[in-house]
Amino acid sequence: MFFVVFLISIFLFNASSLRSESPYDLNSNVFNPEGKLIQSEYAKLSVEKGSTCLGIVCDDGTILATRKATHGNTFSSLQCQTVRRIYRINDDIGLLPAGISSDGRYIAYQCFELSKSHSSWYGESISVRSIASKIGSFVHLRSLKWSARPLATICIVATNCEIWVVDISGSIHSFKAFCVGHEKERIMKCWSENGFDLSGLSVERVLTDLCNLFGKDDSAKWE
Repeated sequence: MFFVVFLISIFLFNASSLRSESPYDLNSNVFNPEGKLIQSEYAKLSVEKGSTCLGIVCDDGTILATRKATHGNTFSSLQCQTVRRIYRINDDIGLLPAGISSDGRYIAYQCFELSKSHSSWYGESISVRSIASKIGSFVHLRSLKWSARPLATICIVATNCEIWVVDISGSIHSFKAFCVGHEKERIMKCWSENGFDLSGLSVERVLTDLCNLFGKDDSAKWE
């Protein structure tokens, strides 16, 4: 009898613990007592555990690259070859959304529409900062809707000479180099060995360093 009562008390304690967290999990625009949006934190965790994505500005161009896992089977390998993660928004701007690919594709579609609308109205290409700002506003407004979840993607928007990053909250930042994904620490360690001195880099040197860092690995493909 005592054992049964003990099990019931443990069950009730766990149930109360779940109930105490659920109000902050169920809504994307409710802060928890620590001042965090739990669903946004989950979305960020999804990006951090996803494919490695990086962008870096070199003296002779800008690199956008993502490392996609193939899981060692033919279907996954073919999928890596056909499913694109880097989008060409116009002649000057490239977009690399890290995280859930379907969320990234949704943002890429919005970018295509923004670029097309800007060109038709003003007769010129939209700037990379403008499109990053508009993406940020779109992502932020999305997180305010109770009926929609935050988009689990961090977007790297780049031109030939600059990189802008839109995070999950919708804020934008300019970087010389940026990396996110489950192999981020490995790349950051390589950069830290150079004292994060990224000046004087060429596209060829960066690509060579990436090949040397990861070696020949059939479990993942670069795009």
